[in-house]
Amino acid sequence: MHYYRYIGSLTTPPCDENITWTIVREVKFVSKEQIELLRVAVHDDSDSNARSLQPLNNRLVQLNKLKGYQH
Repeated sequence: MHYYRYIGSLTTPPCDENITWTIVREVKFVSKEQIELLRVAVHDDSDSNARSLQPLNNRLVQLNKLKGYQH
């Protein structure tokens, strides 16, 4: 499994937290029904992200490979 990791913040104000984001490289697919169930579970009633795309600002983004992972 390959994944990207970088330090950023949450997508809602104040947007100044130090959050470690881990993004899996391989795209997974879910149904609309699964998305709706997740939105209900986390009380997400918005239709968009809370902020626009942010500049990289010299953050390090690394691609990692999990050793020994078989899928």
